[in-house]
Amino acid sequence: MHQYFPLLSQVATRYFLTLLVILLSTTTGYSQTLQWQKIGSPAGDIIQHFAVNGNTLFAGMFDTGVFRSTDNGATWKAVNTDFTPTPVTSFIVNGTALFMGTSYRSVFRSTDNGESWTIVNKGLTNGGISSLAVAGTTLFVGTYGGGVFRSTDNGESWMVANEGLTKTSIYSLVGFGTTILAGTSGGGIFRSTDNGVTWSALTTGLTTAFISAFVVHGSTIFAGSAVGIFRSTDNGATWTTVNEGLTDKYITSLVAIGGTLFAGTSIGVFRSTDNGTSWTAVNEGLPLPSSPVQSLAVIGTTLFAGTTRGVFRTSLSTAVQTQSEPSFALTQYPNPFSTQTTLEYELPAPQRVRLVVLSPLGQTLLTVVDEWQQAGRHSIPANMSGFANGVYMVRLQAGGQSEVRMLNVVR
Repeated sequence: MHQYFPLLSQVATRYFLTLLVILLSTTTGYSQTLQWQKIGSPAGDIIQHFAVNGNTLFAGMFDTGVFRSTDNGATWKAVNTDFTPTPVTSFIVNGTALFMGTSYRSVFRSTDNGESWTIVNKGLTNGGISSLAVAGTTLFVGTYGGGVFRSTDNGESWMVANEGLTKTSIYSLVGFGTTILAGTSGGGIFRSTDNGVTWSALTTGLTTAFISAFVVHGSTIFAGSAVGIFRSTDNGATWTTVNEGLTDKYITSLVAIGGTLFAGTSIGVFRSTDNGTSWTAVNEGLPLPSSPVQSLAVIGTTLFAGTTRGVFRTSLSTAVQTQSEPSFALTQYPNPFSTQTTLEYELPAPQRVRLVVLSPLGQTLLTVVDEWQQAGRHSIPANMSGFANGVYMVRLQAGGQSEVRMLNVVR
């Protein structure tokens, strides 16, 4: 039996209230500007695409292949073994493997952090590679004119996955949970929820048929285009334009960190701290307007911008919201209760969930859930018959967010 009592000492009470405030609050430290600095850049300077694998940054170039940095971009090493440098269009990390797409119909795979590469083209029949994504355990390739291909054996073989795609020029892909979105030229956005077997068009609210970039931020999806940014809060079914403050609407790249979004454009970088509702230019130190930002990447609290004039870096340590508002809608009933209560919450996407009961001093007393769960509403019973009368906390953690509620055991 857990011996916690309803009447705490004044010291314990103050500690309990302080802990509760910390758990319930979100940190919102922002700086007004970001200062960009040019760092050691790969040969050729024209950055096409970034990839992050742990603390390693990869830069795919226009005509000089792939370069790797293990010191936060300060120095770079060419890792072009086993292929002739061609325009690099995309990267994706799948487990311990790094995949690279090029504009000349080739996908390469590295299992040693870029030291060596193997071409994995079996089944890829047409179209230069535009984008790569992973959903669940399935890899997807988007092509210019050949549609989408998928692989269920880590790239060893590929099969066409175009049923329902009315446009086959794919410019962007994003996977989350078991859902994959394809941004096209001429057809807007398509979605598959069956591992790429079939696709359906999602055009409600879109004012363009060309989609260049995606990012998934919690339960919200953002799509970049040549006319700005669109936002969806219903898994892509409908879209809303969110361009306030965007003085350049040609979006090349989107990334999210904590509660902050960044958009790369043809004339610089824009930041949003209100889930895309408004945007502010953060370009101090960038070589504008003559150098478009073609890719963005984040390692820890460092943001990288790949431009046609090299790599630039800025610190986000005081510039981003470190935790976004949770959206789980955690509730419990009955409360107060004597022995058992029911905890309910909503997951916007499949993710690992940890649901625990805490003591007034923050100790974990009961683990209710610690597993991967599917999207949707969940109802979980919590048996606290062994707990003494008193006030406890229940904390839900998922997708980098957390939410806390009070529990009151009364007998």
